[in-house]
Amino acid sequence: MLQSHFEENDDWNIILKVVSNLRDESIHQQTDDGVSQSVQINSGVASVDEVKVPNPVKLIPFRTFQEVDQPASKFIFRMREGMQSALFMADNNQWQVEAKNNIKKYIQQLEQETFGEIKYPVIA
Repeated sequence: MLQSHFEENDDWNIILKVVSNLRDESIHQQTDDGVSQSVQINSGVASVDEVKVPNPVKLIPFRTFQEVDQPASKFIFRMREGMQSALFMADNNQWQVEAKNNIKKYIQQLEQETFGEIKYPVIA
């Protein structure tokens, strides 16, 4: 979902690296010499590589028209047992204000290119 719903940026690369370097393993080793027995069990999620994740991360989800710049938002990244991870929005929907401003700028720029000096008010 990260690859198909978000624009690529530095924090996107870090999150992708963390998620792709996890492995779920269950290793059982048993030694029996006839007198004593030794058992080693490792289970759970292991990280293949150590990666520091900044929190909150700044990601750019696709949420508005493709023609305008997508607003970036802060997300909290959390992990749980069983290789489960989640992103929680942490910007109090501030992206909506920025998206409206980006749409307004796009329409004003398009208006300027199309009509020149004629001004029509854009309310956003």
